[in-house]
Amino acid sequence: MTGQATSNDALLARLAKATGDLPAMPAVVERVLRLSQDPDTNVEHLRSAIEIDPGLTSKLLRVANSAYYARQRKITSLSQAIVTLGFKTILSLTMAGSSKTIFEQYSDVARAVRTTLYDHSISTAFLTNSLIRLTPLKMDPEICFLGGLLHDIGKLVISRNFPMQFNKVRVANEEQGVDWLEAEMATLGFDHEQLGEHLARQWNLPQQYEDLIRHHHTVAEAEVAQAEAALVNLADHVATYLGWNFPRPHLPPITESPVLGFLRVDPARLEQRLDEMREAVETIKALF
Repeated sequence: MTGQATSNDALLARLAKATGDLPAMPAVVERVLRLSQDPDTNVEHLRSAIEIDPGLTSKLLRVANSAYYARQRKITSLSQAIVTLGFKTILSLTMAGSSKTIFEQYSDVARAVRTTLYDHSISTAFLTNSLIRLTPLKMDPEICFLGGLLHDIGKLVISRNFPMQFNKVRVANEEQGVDWLEAEMATLGFDHEQLGEHLARQWNLPQQYEDLIRHHHTVAEAEVAQAEAALVNLADHVATYLGWNFPRPHLPPITESPVLGFLRVDPARLEQRLDEMREAVETIKALF
């Protein structure tokens, strides 16, 4: 037991050192997340939390009136958007609209790396909206969406604080087919799942997000958000397959994803929906 505690303490010390200056969670996301945990939250509470950010409010109205949601009547106010699209959808869109500021805080990260990580993250998040319809398992779409946005946040921090090691991991994965987590462990002594969990804890995110971020590759080890972690794992795979990630020439076919059986997703049906998913995600990303 003592040896295990010492090992955990050593890991926490490495993670704290690796984190450096913690990227700040956007204030509007903090407020909206708190409201999402409160059963007494109503439309006015949510509207008040969002409307202090005029840019975000304008973006939400633009998205609400887009072809993606295909509404017959024009939505002219934030309150109307909340009522029409629903709390869960507005929460997800608020997170998506604010998430870019997290990546922009790391302006010293190479633009190509930062852009790829952001595009992969937001693509993964929006893919969860499509993939959740293919599984009969019950799960929280909000947790899946924000988990998709933040699942690789550890990679962003590594790319900033350890750029040479990050590139070494990329090369090992892209050119030699070495598993990304294994390459991180060999190079850094920790991986982006562990670092992402550490960041989620520092941000005081609910435990489900910590669990999902920590186990989006190691789904079998998830304890409180296993279904959501599995869905994000599949969305991550699909996003990479569709080109929204760093090149992965050794990526297994989507139909061989190890989480399909757990999620009870039919591989043939998933393949049939890929073009539709690509179009839907490209459409909504263009609005952000």
